[in-house]
Amino acid sequence: MTATFLRETIHAPRATTLLARHPRALLPERLERALEVVWDDLLARLEKPIVVTDTRAHHVAEFLGCVRYIRIKRSGRVKLTHVTQIAGRSSFIDADYLWNIDLPMRPNGAFLEHYLCRWWMVLGECLQDPDDRDGAEAFLISFQSELWRSLRRSAYWQRLRYALREAIRPDPQILAWARAGRPRHDNRNVCNLLYNRTLRYKLQYAQVQKESPRLVWLLTFFLDEGLHVPEGQPIAWMKGEIESRQVTPAGWRLLANGSEKDFHHIRDWIGPADAFGQRVYELTAWLRCLLALRRTTPMAPAIRRLFLHDAFDTGEGPTLLFRSVRLPLPVVRILLAEAERRRLAGSLAQFVSDDLVDVTTWLDSERPTLSSSQIKAGWRHLARRAAEWKLAVEAAAELGVLAWSSVLGVTHADGWVVTPLTSVWQVRREALRQHHCADSYLAPCAAGKVRLFSVANAAGKTVATIGIVCEEHGWRPIAIRAACNRAVTGTLIGLDEKIAQRYTDLWHQAPPAQARRTDAPELASREEEERDAAAVRQLEERLDVMVDRADLMLRVVIAMERDFVETTPARRTPRDGGSS
Repeated sequence: MTATFLRETIHAPRATTLLARHPRALLPERLERALEVVWDDLLARLEKPIVVTDTRAHHVAEFLGCVRYIRIKRSGRVKLTHVTQIAGRSSFIDADYLWNIDLPMRPNGAFLEHYLCRWWMVLGECLQDPDDRDGAEAFLISFQSELWRSLRRSAYWQRLRYALREAIRPDPQILAWARAGRPRHDNRNVCNLLYNRTLRYKLQYAQVQKESPRLVWLLTFFLDEGLHVPEGQPIAWMKGEIESRQVTPAGWRLLANGSEKDFHHIRDWIGPADAFGQRVYELTAWLRCLLALRRTTPMAPAIRRLFLHDAFDTGEGPTLLFRSVRLPLPVVRILLAEAERRRLAGSLAQFVSDDLVDVTTWLDSERPTLSSSQIKAGWRHLARRAAEWKLAVEAAAELGVLAWSSVLGVTHADGWVVTPLTSVWQVRREALRQHHCADSYLAPCAAGKVRLFSVANAAGKTVATIGIVCEEHGWRPIAIRAACNRAVTGTLIGLDEKIAQRYTDLWHQAPPAQARRTDAPELASREEEERDAAAVRQLEERLDVMVDRADLMLRVVIAMERDFVETTPARRTPRDGGSS
């Protein structure tokens, strides 16, 4: 029985939607005609969307006449080609970028860019001004989006996915190995490059599968880090790589006896500019932290998320860096034990949002020396002391390094609500809720060099965090990040630039004395320089920096490079939906 890919109810694309998006830029009659012609052709192709061709050397599955998956029979490798316009004629060329597909493909609409290239001339006739290249590009993106919306509602894409898998005929074992260990945020599906790389390391995967199936994900992890895993003894090689980074054999056993899910927060770690290359250091640092805490069982996922995008560091002596606060190991054990108790009681979210923020802020600011009896008293003693301290400092007229000012208040931009974070408590709460390292910016925030903002939608849900840094003549964006340090999409792209510009405009309008006191990158007189130097020395003492001022600045630079790096968001095109 032939599979049916079209639903009973067909939802055609609407010209009114495109006319509303591009007022006075389109010719209505020609637009309606173009929509009708393109939609009819696409529906006709969906009657037989996949065409399979076999030759002696290749197995080819062509999808909707615009994308071809070519499996080379001798090597098993899969390459992709797509339609493009060359000298006015449609031709297939090799894809020069990653396709975000789960070989088999999970259709995501990116293929429509190549499907529509045959209709560029027809679509160009819909424009009032065909010479307006920016307008033409914006219209093409909108047309593609409207077409994809209609296709999702009119076709059974799940059926099409399975049909395409059968047509491509990838090796199921290679697919299973490739899926293990892949970062979920970067490539939720197996791309063509990952499939072919797994095929190239087939012998190594087979040996790991035979000797220790739990470590298949680790092999993908090391390959993603750009390391070459030799043949022969891949497990011994991986063990050597781990132990060469100051991890004891006990740490390797924690890794080997665990499972991939126990290290999700390391696998999905995002470095500067969305790049990998440092996760192996995060993994070994995390193993050292587990050993220092004397952990013998995995943490619950909700507890592990407290460490997401934190600086895993045991340092010297019996201490651990938790959310940028260096704490004695017994105190960290108290925090984790209380977090586990709250998780079982169903109140972990409130604990993270309020109690944990207050206690870590008190511990970081006051650096109390706790006696053995106080340690034995556990969380109850820490919470009481933190609450008493918070009441005292909030009653004081000046909060010092615990709070700072912002010339930009709550503002609205592109439908988003942007709120300045102006205290240590607010920044720590943002970092814990959004699972990133915004709390590593506390020192430059207190020094007036950095400002952080929380971005929420109309319903009040936090969706991103913005960081801006002060320069000689104004403020520039550090970056904008979504939860778990992910890159933002849609209208959030470029929002950090708008906030930096608004902040700069208000900063220039602020009274000079106020601007210099709170945000100025340079001081106007020797007296002010001396006052600023004294403030910095006081800040260093309060934060208990163990080295000199140069080391303080180094920590700030490292924190900036670690997460909120300077990025220039690229303009999204239809191709971005299909690339990695």
